[in-house]
Amino acid sequence: MHGRTWRRGLFGLGCAFALARSAAADPTSVSYDIDRHAVRKATVASSFLFQLFDDPNCTNLVGSATVAATDPDFKIEVVNRQIRLAHAPAPAVLLRMRAIIDVPPVGSTAYLVVTGTGVTPIGGVCQVQAPPPTSGAGLPGPQGPAGADGATGAQGPAGPQGATGTTGATGAAGAQGPQGPQGATGATGATGATGAAGTDGAAGAQGAQGPQGPQGAAGPTGATGTTGPTGATGLTGATGATGATGLTGATGPAGPTGPTGLTGATGAAGVTGAAGAQGPQGPAGPQGPAGPTGATGADGAPGAQGAPGTQGAPGAPGAQGPAGPQGPPGNDGATGATGPQGLPGTNGTNGASGAPGPQGVPGNDGAQGPQGVPGNDGAQGPQGDPGAQGNPGPQGPPGANGISSQWIGGGGNANRNGATEFFGVFGSSSTTASTLVATVAPLSGTISNWRLNLTTSPGAGTGYTFTLHSGANTLACIVNASGPATCPGTLTVTAGDLVYLDDTDTGPGIPANSTNFQWGATFSPN
Repeated sequence: MHGRTWRRGLFGLGCAFALARSAAADPTSVSYDIDRHAVRKATVASSFLFQLFDDPNCTNLVGSATVAATDPDFKIEVVNRQIRLAHAPAPAVLLRMRAIIDVPPVGSTAYLVVTGTGVTPIGGVCQVQAPPPTSGAGLPGPQGPAGADGATGAQGPAGPQGATGTTGATGAAGAQGPQGPQGATGATGATGATGAAGTDGAAGAQGAQGPQGPQGAAGPTGATGTTGPTGATGLTGATGATGATGLTGATGPAGPTGPTGLTGATGAAGVTGAAGAQGPQGPAGPQGPAGPTGATGADGAPGAQGAPGTQGAPGAPGAQGPAGPQGPPGNDGATGATGPQGLPGTNGTNGASGAPGPQGVPGNDGAQGPQGVPGNDGAQGPQGDPGAQGNPGPQGPPGANGISSQWIGGGGNANRNGATEFFGVFGSSSTTASTLVATVAPLSGTISNWRLNLTTSPGAGTGYTFTLHSGANTLACIVNASGPATCPGTLTVTAGDLVYLDDTDTGPGIPANSTNFQWGATFSPN
């Protein structure tokens, strides 16, 4: 008798029986893409941690398993090899780890992370897995070649303009360059909306006084109107009660300009108030079109700026000379600062009360005042008597149907020794008797869609007969070649039956080759 190399027994059938009652672990086929050069660090003594998640970020762990490099269900295969172009770095050679691990079922798409000596992932640490196989499905095949790039889609519409960012801090002023020639004045752009006026900034230091400009030509003197006689001043009446403010009347036409009086003495300058902080800058108006560029003049050599001289002390005021003849009126001077307010005059006699003015337009409602502070909670009242029991609610909709069938499978090694070999559930095997490996079925049901796969051909004219047993019921399948094979028929399983699988040689002679085999089927509980 040849020694048997056991890979994985009929664990699938036993798992199906257990899953019919609770959510137990499933044998799950997984794959993981790695770099060829890094994996050379691994040895036959290495082991790898396979962790399965149900989210694309690999944060929600569903289950994990440690797989040894010598595990028969663990293998590493070459997926593709890329051509190296001239003067280009060598591309990574893609390898793919494959294994079968026992983890709880994942209801949605699964994601895998593998760690261990020599594992450098390609395509991301968290790698998506193929969906679980349907009834009778085999292990996932190797990845096909990448498809051609699709046509470029039409450009989408422009997104909305983002909000204007905050104004950056003003940079330090650069050195002043030489003044360039003045270009022609461009067309004036539309005036932007005026920003809110800011408070006046602090007054800057007074600069040196510039040279006095030439006196402008005197304007023509207007004709002096005749002065009307001054009427006698009446007694001041008592001040009547202030009536409600009436509506503002329309502005009357401007009267004729009177003759210009003599210029009064300039009042003393008031103290300059502190300048307020500069208000925020209003939004800029749209830029006007650029004017034509003027002709470039010759650059003059910039003169050196002299240092400002010290301001001389003011001279003492001279004696006032006799008044000369009145000259032509000059241009209006800048308005002087307001002088101090005069003393209040004595109250005049109260005049008769004026008639009440018309009712003014009601003003707008004032803004709502702030909400008051909530009062303290009152003391809790005594508990009331329990209410009468309500009528029962309507019956809810029926729940979803449970699992009606389960994919099962296993494998082992068929030896070319001419003897019957027995395989039990959970990996036991025997070459002498089925009673040493058979398992008692806990549930009744049906096994269907049986598929077998031999890795090596038995040899011309020979083969293996595989038979599933459940009590007195059997289902046989003859396989004469390597590769997948379909086994017709179904097998009835009754609770309490002894369940196992055996293989025998199919004549006329003993097969030339021993072979590994794997199988899968559908178990449907009654």
